[in-house]
This record gives sequence, C-alpha cells and structure tokens, in this order.
Amino acid sequence: MITVDLNTKIVLPHNRVWRMFPGYGYKFLSSYFSQNSAFLDIPGFDMPEGSLEEDDEFLKRIAASENIIHQKRSLGADVDVDMDWTQLKPAYNTQGRGILKRSMINFYEEARLGDIIVVPSPVDLGEIYVGTLTDRRYSGRISNFPREYGEVPMPARRVSWLQTIKENKVSPALSSSLRHQNPFNLLEKSLYNEVFAIAYSSYVYGEERGSIIYNTLSDYIDKDAAFLGLISQVSAAICHMVDEGSNERKLSLINTILDQQPMEYYCSQSVDIHSPGLNRFLSSKNTPIMIISLIGLLAFLGNNSSEKNLKRDIQNVTVTNTISGPEDGCSVPVDKGTKMFLDTTPIDEIWRLCKLAREARERAGVQSGVTVTAPNKPSLEPPKKVRPR
Repeated sequence: MITVDLNTKIVLPHNRVWRMFPGYGYKFLSSYFSQNSAFLDIPGFDMPEGSLEEDDEFLKRIAASENIIHQKRSLGADVDVDMDWTQLKPAYNTQGRGILKRSMINFYEEARLGDIIVVPSPVDLGEIYVGTLTDRRYSGRISNFPREYGEVPMPARRVSWLQTIKENKVSPALSSSLRHQNPFNLLEKSLYNEVFAIAYSSYVYGEERGSIIYNTLSDYIDKDAAFLGLISQVSAAICHMVDEGSNERKLSLINTILDQQPMEYYCSQSVDIHSPGLNRFLSSKNTPIMIISLIGLLAFLGNNSSEKNLKRDIQNVTVTNTISGPEDGCSVPVDKGTKMFLDTTPIDEIWRLCKLAREARERAGVQSGVTVTAPNKPSLEPPKKVRPR
C-alpha cells in the first residue's frame, strides 16, 4: 500500500499573525532562537498579578525598565542595578511608552496559543523567521540577554520556530510590512495566507486552502513550470468532478487543459522567479491540496515503480493527513480525487507524468510538502524545514 500523508495544517479561525521586531539593531535574534523564546526590550519589568491593561502602575513599571537599560549601558552588563520601581515618581505617557505599552499588552496578553509571529533579520542578512507561540499567554517564563543586561530577567513567551525563508522570496508587501519597527503588532490580514504557506507548506484556513511547491535546486526550467501548470489544471478538473459526484471513466489530460472548469477551482498563483524558488497556490477549493498530493505521488512512483509495474503499484493508494485527521475537510476529497485520477487516466500518461515528476525533482528539487511511504520502499519526504540557527 502507498500512503500519501498531506501534512496539511488546519489553522483555526481565531489564530492570528503578528509581526515582531527583535529589538534595536535586531539584537535579540540569536537569543530568541537559542532560548526558543521571544521577548520585548523590558529588562527587569515586574509583571503585575492582574491584567496589564488595567494596571494603574503600568507606566511606572515601564519607566523602571528604561532606567535599567540606561544604567546597564553606562555601567556595564555585569553591574548590579536598582530594579525597585515602587520608589519612582509617577511616569508620563510619552509616545514611545504608549507604543511599548500597546505592544506589551498584545504580546503578553492578546496573542494566543497557536498564533504565528514573523520576525525580520537585518537587510544584509535577508532572512525572515516564522514561529508559533506554544503557551496560551504569559505564564512566568523568564529569558535574559547577558550581552547587555547581564542576568536581569526578561518576561518571555515560548516559541517553536518553524521556518526560515529568504526575504527576496516573499512578496514586496510582506517584506515592507516587516520593516515597521513597532515592537509587536498585528500583521495585515491580507498577508496571512502567504505566511501560513511559508509556515506549514499546506494549510486550511476557514474557506481557503493553500500550498507551496518548492524548487530547491538551481536548475528550474520552463519545462518544470509547464509540468506544474498541467498538474494544477488536472487538479482543478478532479476537484470539480469530486464535488459534483462525477463518475468519469476516462480522464483526458488534453481535455483538462482545453475544457473550462468553474473559475473557483483554479488557483491564485504567486511565483518566485529565482532558482531556487517556489510556486504558491491559493483557492477556496481543495485544488492546492490536490496539487501537492499528485506531485508527491507521481515523484514517488517515478522513483519506485516502472512502466511495467505501475498498474499494479497504483492499485492501493491512500491519502491521509495525520497532523489533523479526517475531519480536516480536505483529506477525504483529496483521497477520492487522487484515486479518481489513477483510475481514469490512461496508464501510459500516468507513467509519463511520473517521469516528468522524477526529472523535476532530481534536476530542480521540485518538492511538495507531503510524505509518501510504502513497505520496503524508500520514503519520499517533504523539504526539510530551515529553522533559525
């Protein structure tokens, strides 16, 4: 039996995406990654027992943290400093303190378990980092930044870092949005789908489905782009047939190109023209998920089957989604559609597609985010996540 695991993340409707700026001069980046945490530039901040927003001494606590920063910079990171904020005079609400106050409320109280944070690097490094919060809200976790603040505690949140991507591979809108040096605030909702695709490779978010196909090597040519376009059109036709309950007995690849499907079954596509690069697909139908299922399965068969044995090998193929289960809204129809493709497409055409998928993977590193396994066969794995170092 051949099993295609979609690895498709179901993003909950209440999950949000936040942009986080890692301190002046991007100084906190390495600490974020080494400590699997994230924090704001508030050394020694004494968190109140109740809500930050309702704390009458909030500004005074911020002023005390500012004093610690100034003292550490002038005296040195290892010098003990006074962290007692209760003796300070009432603090004024300056513009900078107001921005920091809002950012702290957002980060320590508003951001929830499963929310995504997106962090930029310096322009000369050219990377973007994506992580997810793994605690429900601030729960007493402490980090530190010894280089500047010694052992002074920093209130922190737990983060699982998911992916690193080169900034020249994301949209100009996302790139420019991350240059806002607000410590922590919501990313524009119009950019959510792009971030979800980077974080998870494929996902379902409400009525939207998205996926990414990576070409991880440098020799990506027009032949590979045409192959992906063909699979995209085949996937649109199959998803339409599945939704309509079609009993199609023969699928013609030529007809899937020439026949018009309802527009909602086609994908919005974003392409990074660099090589290595990516193709990102978005639709309200299951087409983006069908694309990755077919790409992964065809590449696996191209490596592990033959023209002679193909008909036997495709008799028992199952599509699953182990990270989310059968209630994900996509794995059952994609399983049905994948089997429909195998049952109705002429075997010689399937084999030619298998060879194209194998060649594209070997030459250009064309890979989807699925895992394909079969007994006594080497598995086909998704691209390795490039986590921050």
